[in-house]
Amino acid sequence: NGRVNTAYNSAMGKGGIICHPFLDLNQNDKKDIGEPRVFVKNVRISGGKIKSFEKDSIIRISDLNSFIKYKLTFDDGELENIGWKFKYKTYQVLVDPHQFKKIEIPVLVFGEVTGMIYEKIESQNNGLGRITIQIFDESGKLVAKTKSEHDGYYSYLGLKPGEYTLQIDEEQLKRIGYKVDKKPLKVTINPSMKGDFVENLNFILSEK
Repeated sequence: NGRVNTAYNSAMGKGGIICHPFLDLNQNDKKDIGEPRVFVKNVRISGGKIKSFEKDSIIRISDLNSFIKYKLTFDDGELENIGWKFKYKTYQVLVDPHQFKKIEIPVLVFGEVTGMIYEKIESQNNGLGRITIQIFDESGKLVAKTKSEHDGYYSYLGLKPGEYTLQIDEEQLKRIGYKVDKKPLKVTINPSMKGDFVENLNFILSEK
């Protein structure tokens, strides 16, 4: 890329690692055409010298001892979008002498769902807190759940692209003596570089 780095220490017998973080939109662990690179400023490793440049979004780790397995650890907090998360947080890489070993670092994009839980009292709807919302994938498996806040608002961030169903916890409804006015809600999380956001997924509860 036209850049030359120099150092005073001898690099004989040393090796390095080059990390290529990228948005893995199709979740196949490989960087495909149209999947952009992601700039990550830092990675944790015991030893070596780390350099990262936003221009090419490549992390270069040099001055590593050969034939040693190094542990690399990535933190989601280093990513610029809260909807992005590393697919794998840790890597173990064996360093080869006199060369840089390239590894691709897939970053997944997650979607978010939000809505309100209302309690129907006569002609008014008031927010209802501590209600459990369950999220099922298209195979019917429970993949996540969250609770509404005191004002009835709820949200969940961390859904991969796909089809989901949201419903109120039926066991909780039985315990508190409420019924829900809607059937389970269907929602689609679409693949997006910034992460899909679906809102206004509201439920209205009333006493039996």
